[in-house]
Amino acid sequence: MKNFDAQVAVFFGCWVALGIARFVFFQFNRNAALKKKVFRWGHVFMDALLLGFMGWVGFPMQVFYFAIPVLVLITILNIWGTQFCPRCGVSFHAYRARFCARCGQSISEGESGPPNTA
Repeated sequence: MKNFDAQVAVFFGCWVALGIARFVFFQFNRNAALKKKVFRWGHVFMDALLLGFMGWVGFPMQVFYFAIPVLVLITILNIWGTQFCPRCGVSFHAYRARFCARCGQSISEGESGPPNTA
């Protein structure tokens, strides 16, 4: 049982460290293109890390039959539903926002400013 406790502690420590690193990167970086790449690959890496820890701890194979499709679905939905403003780099988790709530930049890179409401 002590080995399991140590494995859970390692997993928890890695997960917290990665969470803090992701928060700092996405909070203070304004480069939307870089954020988009890191976001996509970061999700894939975190999924692989979670599955690796599950294997290391010794989860039965039947758990993976459920976990892998769920992780893939969650990753696809998160990547599809997250956008980054090309001007200020803020992230949106609203599905398919058209304009940045912070600076008004169009999320589709061709336009600028919010629509004329007058």
